[in-house]
Amino acid sequence: MQCEHLTPNPSVNRIARKLRLRVPSALRAPAAGYLQRWADLGEGRAKQATAGGWVELFGIVLVVPAAFVASVIYSRVVRFVLNRWPLSGVALWGSVAVLAFLVVEWAALALVGPVQLQRATGGAFFPLHLAVFFLSTPALANVLVVKHRETWLGSWFAIGVICAALALVVVLTQYGISEALYGVD
Repeated sequence: MQCEHLTPNPSVNRIARKLRLRVPSALRAPAAGYLQRWADLGEGRAKQATAGGWVELFGIVLVVPAAFVASVIYSRVVRFVLNRWPLSGVALWGSVAVLAFLVVEWAALALVGPVQLQRATGGAFFPLHLAVFFLSTPALANVLVVKHRETWLGSWFAIGVICAALALVVVLTQYGISEALYGVD
């Protein structure tokens, strides 16, 4: 049987995805027909999948130096803005709120998992998670710049290292959440 132009069956895939989300990720079987489709498509497609995995891994690893550079530049800009305008109180409290929400999100993920959070919030969890995902690293930089301006934690190097470490953890969290909610594809 030649399956070069295989069209997916949305209803089978949707049902399989719903059933898979009820099982802890370590125990999940692949989606219906997933292995068979890859076996039918031949060796060339399997090589593309392997190459895609390396690109994905490269992107995750690239987060650390990118976050370091972005955090250093961002902290310099924040320092410049705070020297000109008295916005440190707003920056600090907004940043503390974002970081507190990040901690609450991690606790909720550890307790119930992303699928149950998405269900419990009626679909609002993922957009809120994305907001925290994009705002958490700058929020940490804001806290370090405002509260530790005169200490070694306020130096550009310390801010870069600490924010890069947080960015890696946040990206891995995002990766896990998106795979749990929407699957590997």
